Amino acid sequence: MSTPLRQRISEDLRLAGLGERTQEAYLRAVRQLAEHFRTPPDRLVESQVRDYLLYLKNERKFASASLAIAYSGIKFFDSHTEPRDWPTLKRLRVRRDKTLPDVLSVAETHQRIESVKTLHNRTYFWTVYSLGLRLTEGLHLQVRDIDSARMMVHSAS
Repeated sequence: MSTPLRQRISEDLRLAGLGERTQEAYLRAVRQLAEHFRTPPDRLVESQVRDYLLYLKNERKFASASLAIAYSGIKFFDSHTEPRDWPTLKRLRVRRDKTLPDVLSVAETHQRIESVKTLHNRTYFWTVYSLGLRLTEGLHLQVRDIDSARMMVHSAS
């Protein structure tokens, strides 16, 4: 069931050209804000939004990336769907955590790929790993991208 307000924000997200997963994340952020106060998001006041962001940061201990997504979704709603001029959303800055990703050793990577049961999926992971592709590049790889004479792979994505 979709309310007119949800329909409007969905349309605004599509018009803005945001990716599907970003649209889903922003919709989820606005929905969770509304559920937190049990009030439609267009009826919330600035102090409630401020309190909610502090709640996510201090009580729920959101990582900076998760907090940034929630903030961005709420800010999008309050700047595009239900325009309001709130200083809180203009001043807030979410700092990125400076952490390094876990890096697997070659042996650990081989072990994980070999533990994949289906040959089709194992082949996909070996291809992505050995060619250094992003996951979506591997998903969009076509037979025509393989130049077997030159032993090269060209990706159109």
